[in-house]
Amino acid sequence: DMKKGTEGRLVSAAAFNALLRGLLARGALDEARATVREEMPRMGVSPNEASLNLLMDTAARAGPARTEEAWDILEEMQSKGLRADKYTVSILTKGISERGDRRHRGALRGIALVERFLSMQADDVDEVLVNSLLDVFCRTGDMARLEATFQKMRDYGIRGSAVTYGTIVKAYGKAGNIDKVVQAWDEMSREGLEANAVTYGCMLDACVKCGHLDRALQVFALMKKRGLHRNTILYATLIKGFAKSKDPGAARDLHREMVYEGVMCNVVVFNSLIDACVRANDLHGAAEVLQQMTAAAVRPDLITFSTLIKGYCSNGELTKAMRLADELQARHLECDEIVYNSLLEGCVKAGDLQLGLKLFAEMRQKGVRPSSVTFSILVKLLSRACRLDLACQLVAHEMREIHGVAPTRMVWSCLVTCAVKARDLARAAQA
Repeated sequence: DMKKGTEGRLVSAAAFNALLRGLLARGALDEARATVREEMPRMGVSPNEASLNLLMDTAARAGPARTEEAWDILEEMQSKGLRADKYTVSILTKGISERGDRRHRGALRGIALVERFLSMQADDVDEVLVNSLLDVFCRTGDMARLEATFQKMRDYGIRGSAVTYGTIVKAYGKAGNIDKVVQAWDEMSREGLEANAVTYGCMLDACVKCGHLDRALQVFALMKKRGLHRNTILYATLIKGFAKSKDPGAARDLHREMVYEGVMCNVVVFNSLIDACVRANDLHGAAEVLQQMTAAAVRPDLITFSTLIKGYCSNGELTKAMRLADELQARHLECDEIVYNSLLEGCVKAGDLQLGLKLFAEMRQKGVRPSSVTFSILVKLLSRACRLDLACQLVAHEMREIHGVAPTRMVWSCLVTCAVKARDLARAAQA
């Protein structure tokens, strides 16, 4: 491990590692890399575990720009049979969870390297690392690998914590598997683990996602007993559940309870309350919630207006919807494709072709890209007005050539209906 340098001094990997620590302490990663990759080989010294772990750890902590380099070093160490530092591997694994696209080639490679680490360095595997990997699989929805990793945790004799079970519950909730959610929750109790606020939150969310509001309310009652319920996100989750089940009364009762308990009501809570009212066609209630929102000094956002506009359009109240669209823009918010689609549906219901075409022109002028849904609504609108010529031109020219949107089955169906209505069987057959 000791070599003679050019000046006759003895140099070793340990001496180089001391130099590396100094370089890395002052953030000189490029210089440190050059030392490991160029200087050490030139002096006839092979980088050892410590050298590569130092380099990998610094690259892992340096942010996304250096992540691939850290994975490269881990792969190199594994190919040479060197032991990688488990804390650095945990940092890298956590980084996969935080990536926007966890199905990206780089992320998939990272997952494979962490799984190899679990096999190669079983004695270094701890709860923190496994929890990070479970979180990755929870986010990607890879239930087979999540279950395999959880089983490996058991095989290695690593005891899961409330965090572990919270992740498992969350994953099964996302997958809509209420039986597995309950199984994991019961197993946590058998293990003698006490749920914390986060774990309770995961269970509550999982029950709502699986459509089991009754069980979610049971969990919430347990949280109340322990004084863990005063949380905006928890109330918002339950309100969303009542919105999905079209029960605005129960949703608004929860809002009253929030106010009584002194829990902050944010824009998500108010938007969920409005959604609950709109889904149940209680537009009067939705308007009341908007007033309460204003009174609470919570600024409505695009989702607030979008939900209300959709409600009014579905109910045939196009004038009110247009008034809200104007207010939306007066607040320096911009209509998106969803808002325009709702307004166009309102035009179909009202049979207002002129307004529909005007809205479509405004949409193009503002650079809002129409989707196949937009075009299917427009064809429906033109069909009602018996404008087959314009409908065909819209699909052939506007949709395909200008916007590059491929007509879907829904668009063709609307076009055929339009052709049949116009008694143009030849065009109906062509469509």
